[in-house]
Amino acid sequence: MLIEAVTDLEVDLQAVEREKQLIWLETLALYEDPLWLTKTAVEAKLFEGTPYAHPPTGWLETLRQLSFTDAQQFHRTHFVSPNFALTAIVPSKETLTFLKDAMAQMPTTTGVVATPVSLSDRRFMPSFEVLIREALTRPNEAFWGMGWRIPIKAKDKVAVDALVMHLRQVLLPTLFGHFGVVREWNMLANPVRGEIALTITAQLRPHHRLLEDRLEQLLDELARRNLTSAEMKSLKRSLRLEHLRVLSNPMRCARELGWAWALYNDPTIVKRYTMSLEELDAEQIRQTAKRLASTKPVVWMFKK
Repeated sequence: MLIEAVTDLEVDLQAVEREKQLIWLETLALYEDPLWLTKTAVEAKLFEGTPYAHPPTGWLETLRQLSFTDAQQFHRTHFVSPNFALTAIVPSKETLTFLKDAMAQMPTTTGVVATPVSLSDRRFMPSFEVLIREALTRPNEAFWGMGWRIPIKAKDKVAVDALVMHLRQVLLPTLFGHFGVVREWNMLANPVRGEIALTITAQLRPHHRLLEDRLEQLLDELARRNLTSAEMKSLKRSLRLEHLRVLSNPMRCARELGWAWALYNDPTIVKRYTMSLEELDAEQIRQTAKRLASTKPVVWMFKK
């Protein structure tokens, strides 16, 4: 089944249409979340001109244009062994050996190139203004987003995780508490190969430039000083608990291993995470914050 799945894409147009409808409904649900729309708009700007400029499911406005030829081209281009990693939690070595043998039979080169895809504009980005406007119910209310894109290597992962957690648990709750009424906010770290996008989104009232200024000031301060011993102790404890939650869930553990290979080309970082966490010091976090503070952010805002 594994070999057939990656070598023979059945021509079942009805199945393709059913899958398109399912993805369309899932994406439609996302479009009803204005914070998701804000985050997606920020990431579209951050990754402009790259495949990461659109969400994994694609844009709602272009899904219906997809054809079986599009799926066929993607399959023949990408479903080759150099693009696969075997991540498995199995009961015995015999099972693992069988899976490895199956993977060895996969094609190693790109297949015949299919007809060019039907989509004419790969850089398409929809306008979210109408959807956002419907979600704004109060005067001076706004949906606001700010994002950064910075390079990251395997050795940086623990420090980046620590910085993200410190921002999410300590700095951002304090920041939003000082600026008007914040109905909802979120922070997302989206890792891609060799980089990470950090986005902060909020529904707040009122919006003004002081918010961005104050956030940039906090990052500058974080880039100039080391966290205290008490802050480091609390941070490491939170990261350790989160890592244990990942390891205790087989599906999440398998996903983390796959991501470690796909994003950092180093699946051992999951195994070494606890050791790396023990070795983490405040200077590493400060240097990571310095890189973030020196990166020009993308700001996206919509209000009535």
